[in-house]
Amino acid sequence: MILVIDVGTSSLRAALMDGQGKIRHMEQREYPLLMLPHDGVEMDLAVLDRALDDALEAVGQWLRTTQAQVQAVSVTAQRSSVIPVDREGRALANALMWQDRRAAPVCDALRDKEFDLFRRCGLRLSPVFSAPKMCYLQDTSPQIYEQAYKLVGFQEYVLHHLCGAWATDETIASRTCLFDLYEKKWSEALLQTFGLDPDKLCPLIPAGSIAAETTARITAMLQQSRPIPVISAGGDQQCAALGQGATEPGHLVANSGTGAYVIAIAGSPCIDREMRVSCNAAATPGQWILEGSVLSAGRTVDWFNRTF
Repeated sequence: MILVIDVGTSSLRAALMDGQGKIRHMEQREYPLLMLPHDGVEMDLAVLDRALDDALEAVGQWLRTTQAQVQAVSVTAQRSSVIPVDREGRALANALMWQDRRAAPVCDALRDKEFDLFRRCGLRLSPVFSAPKMCYLQDTSPQIYEQAYKLVGFQEYVLHHLCGAWATDETIASRTCLFDLYEKKWSEALLQTFGLDPDKLCPLIPAGSIAAETTARITAMLQQSRPIPVISAGGDQQCAALGQGATEPGHLVANSGTGAYVIAIAGSPCIDREMRVSCNAAATPGQWILEGSVLSAGRTVDWFNRTF
């Protein structure tokens, strides 16, 4: 049995899957976001902590009843949000969600360097991505920026919650504007361009790698007798493309959650000179994805359903 944890924008899911890929049991916990003035969107991490622990405890109860064993915990999450944390993984402030657009002035100030950035990291300058958000945090909350041991996203935050290790897989890193697509490492040049401290980033691992094993607390919560390997599966859209069967260059899929995405698999980094589509690391080794998105698509459908 594999426990898959998916940390979405609007809810968290914890699903137990058997060896044939069939979901045997699933827990889902929804949570609210904080909509702030001037295009601010944040999340209180205490809300996420409660949702995660509640889902894990419910999974543990099911495992105890069925006497099932978990061979691995696999984590996927929304991308590009920023959470300042201390050494113990406690959030020092609310998460700056990927929808938060208050970092727009940071992007505007770097606009003359946009194509040079794009061809190195595969992303346009946008307040959606992590690096501009980190700069916004540095500019508006310098004390929190300095106090932060790491600046992480939801993937890293949950991995640390589960196993106590700090790690970022390459698919998540490739949504920060700080990852070199060709060398597959944090880019010193991009860090210097944004004026960010490299020590505040997590060590890189390939998608699908084991970050560490579950802590004693999480092992007990899941009613297991021994620690379980915790795997960083990749970003949510990269994993969605893999789950839809996009495994070879030229495969194309469409997926909609809070946002909507069209994703194609590529065998090497592909840089669109008109910067219309992003290029990121794929969940499968030695591959990349081309990605076009409508960031509010699913959220708009949800609003329409609730309103009408």
